[in-house]
Amino acid sequence: MMYNSILVDPLLNISKVIKEWRKVNVSLKRLNKISPKINKKNEKDVSFDRYIELKNINYIVNDKEILKDINMKISKGEKVAIVGKSGSGKSTLIRILLGLIKPTSGSIIYDKYELDEHSNVLDNFSVLNQNCLIFNDSLRKNLELYTDYFDSEKLIDLIDRFGLSELFHEYNIETRIDSASGGEQKRIGLLRILLREANIYVFDELSNSL
Repeated sequence: MMYNSILVDPLLNISKVIKEWRKVNVSLKRLNKISPKINKKNEKDVSFDRYIELKNINYIVNDKEILKDINMKISKGEKVAIVGKSGSGKSTLIRILLGLIKPTSGSIIYDKYELDEHSNVLDNFSVLNQNCLIFNDSLRKNLELYTDYFDSEKLIDLIDRFGLSELFHEYNIETRIDSASGGEQKRIGLLRILLREANIYVFDELSNSL
């Protein structure tokens, strides 16, 4: 029995390590999709004070037309809903707006400045993606993914608003969240982006899992 334990226990430990690594690897792949490109050569940070305008935006992939002749203007402080059926290109339009992908044709204008391949606009945004990336760690670690500082009073207020006070007993931000439900994870994602100061807040499929 002792020899059996000596042989089996290390194998079980290795199995656990492999399982955890697979989880981490999936998380890293997701993070790479949403993380800004760092130290891009000749990159120019672009912000706006008045408006963002999309003019004649078209996006084609493998001869399939995803977006056609999109025109819209978003003024600072304005609330805009992009509505359409599944697969109609809503998420693609958001990724173009964020500068993560380039349109096949058309232009994006920030206060009369037309974006080009060297433009970095991500610092203007705080984004909640369809698939909310939550680490099996403390609330603090998850909140610090996008910002190093957050207002404690604002955090407590948001925890109350989103009905998360029972999950985080006495507002303990060191509480691990690996047991959070899908809806709770989505609300934690909301906490994270609302605590980050940004010019524009983007919610992709906000009602999913809520």
